[in-house]
Amino acid sequence: MPDSAKLKNSPRRALTLVEILITVAVLAMITFALYTIVTGMLRTVNVGDWQSRNQIKMRVSMKKLHMDLFAATYPSMITLQKTIVEKDSKWSLSYRDGKTDLTNASELMLIQFFISTPGRDTPEEKCPRKIVKVTLKSQKNGKAASLILQKELVEGPKSEDLEDSKTLVLADNVRYFDAKLLGSEQAKDISETTLDKITGVLKIEIHSGHPTYENTFVTEVVEIPLHVQANKM
Repeated sequence: MPDSAKLKNSPRRALTLVEILITVAVLAMITFALYTIVTGMLRTVNVGDWQSRNQIKMRVSMKKLHMDLFAATYPSMITLQKTIVEKDSKWSLSYRDGKTDLTNASELMLIQFFISTPGRDTPEEKCPRKIVKVTLKSQKNGKAASLILQKELVEGPKSEDLEDSKTLVLADNVRYFDAKLLGSEQAKDISETTLDKITGVLKIEIHSGHPTYENTFVTEVVEIPLHVQANKM
């Protein structure tokens, strides 16, 4: 019988159980490797996108906080003879000193100060002074907290644009808040003529963490020269 006929008539050999198990194991390893690569790529993209967006948002928020804190002043009244400044301790800035973990407390007050617009009592112009109380606090949101900036008009005429009475979320997923008072000599970008009006520099650091990946975080630091006395809470 020819060899070709023998091959056609010979029974086909089936895969053994061991071969099937080896094939399944190899396919599982390849699938797991592909899953790990894709998952890692998605995580890298997710983390990078979160870090970029959160860093920009925190930078903008800190600039807003810097602007408001730099504007903190004592109430005053301009008269024809002189300017009367009310340097009472109740108008001073209060801050929570040191590093504060925001993940444990449901709500914490971090900074409180006043932005005052001088009043005028002169023959040319008469207008009342305006005082806005500004509070920076944290509100717990899951494992982290949000930073809330709240403004409240306590004296004077209301503004039409509601700038004097509003609530703004500055940052989300904040894990800790760190505030330290530095000496006035450490104020940056301040002219020598203005330096003697600076009472100190408030250094603030905010640490924001990714809601899913614990080891992923961004920090933002700002140093704000103050025109009012600062006291620890």
